[in-house]
Amino acid sequence: MICCSSASPDPAAWSPELVAEGLGRELVSVLQQARKDAGYDISDRITVVWASDDAELVAAITTHATWIADEVLATSFVRGDAGPAAIIADINGHQLRLAIRRTAD
Repeated sequence: MICCSSASPDPAAWSPELVAEGLGRELVSVLQQARKDAGYDISDRITVVWASDDAELVAAITTHATWIADEVLATSFVRGDAGPAAIIADINGHQLRLAIRRTAD
């Protein structure tokens, strides 16, 4: 008897809500790595400015903005100009520009 399959479901069958949640989770991972690369302590609060021209990614980030900000300890999480030193990230095939900065406590 076979109870479980190791094959992942067909991505074409995923709901838009599930895809948006996955994009949000991937962004959290990217932001956590950016925090680590910047040498921030795990408890440091940050500000995040992000930008994307990808409608699907923008919708996903907007939908999950509060959760994303909470996960990465962002006191500010806004869409705007990430500046010339922006980090360019690939979020599951969607391009994102972002900047993070440690906030003063």
